[in-house]
Amino acid sequence: MKKESSLQQVVNYFLELKGLDRKKVVYSRYVRSAKQLLILCDEDIDMAKVELDRTLSWADTNCLDWALETVTKRFLEV
Repeated sequence: MKKESSLQQVVNYFLELKGLDRKKVVYSRYVRSAKQLLILCDEDIDMAKVELDRTLSWADTNCLDWALETVTKRFLEV
């Protein structure tokens, strides 16, 4: 089995958090945002996942919907 790239890991983790089925989404739609997040996190996948978790928590607390783009916007604000 082929190992997932860092981009794939970030996108897959995002889809998992959102409860989306990988087979039913246009995967390429998330690649640019995942790449931006990885750049902001110095290519640290674990740090990117922490930021995804933090954004999920923030969105749930404020009853907001969120997207992968939201993570990078919030990262730059904090």
